[in-house]
Amino acid sequence: MKLTDYDENKVDLPLAKQLLREGLYENPHPSDLLFVFGCPSAKHRTVRIQKAVALYQQGYSSKILFSGGNLKGIDEAEAMKQEAIALGVQEKDILVETISLNTTENILASLYVIEKHLHLSNIHTITFISTEAHLKRCLLTAKKYLPAFIHFDGGKANLPLEEETEQALIQEAQKLILYAKKGFIAEEL
Repeated sequence: MKLTDYDENKVDLPLAKQLLREGLYENPHPSDLLFVFGCPSAKHRTVRIQKAVALYQQGYSSKILFSGGNLKGIDEAEAMKQEAIALGVQEKDILVETISLNTTENILASLYVIEKHLHLSNIHTITFISTEAHLKRCLLTAKKYLPAFIHFDGGKANLPLEEETEQALIQEAQKLILYAKKGFIAEEL
């Protein structure tokens, strides 16, 4: 079923987990860019950074883009950049996008940063990194807005669904359905 076939008002925990996990897999492979979504939660930012740094250090990509503007007084992308540098990533290998305030803006504003620094035509693969609960929305947003010649997949940060609250999971699944109905994201991966 497509996301638009569901009723966002009838999402329970089992359905939420199903919708958030459906179509996701983790099979790391080399990519031209690791793309890390920002988040106002320090815990969520940290696990995303750790995942990106691990993939970078294992040679899956030589470039990391941190995306996120200033929410709740925190410049997300800059904070993530500093933490990544402290973990051993070379500053020359980091790009930052600092104006976005939501997932769609992360993708759209980052396209400009990628074009400016790396040229979109040089990017063929991107690995998107976020928490498991947020990753599906990231990938559906990417499918909606990325040029068709860029292939992408996701890397789940080490924060499984089981560590999120029931309410947070249901709300995220409801967003998937609602955003698909409004055309903000693709209907399926």
